[in-house]
Amino acid sequence: MELLGFSTQKWVIAGGLGSVLLTLAGREIFTNFLSSVMIHATRPFVLSERVQTKIDGYEVYDTIEL
Repeated sequence: MELLGFSTQKWVIAGGLGSVLLTLAGREIFTNFLSSVMIHATRPFVLSERVQTKIDGYEVYDTIEL
């Protein structure tokens, strides 16, 4: 590469920084994907079941739908 006028060191640094950025960005996507797979695999809820949870201090009630 250096014979063609490209600095190998710059390409290695750019590749390393790009890998770090992709890893950080992809971590949340991968975590959400694994969470959805776990919910789908364990099936903790059934259709028409009424559930409740707390979101920002408020009680939220809802029914499971398709």
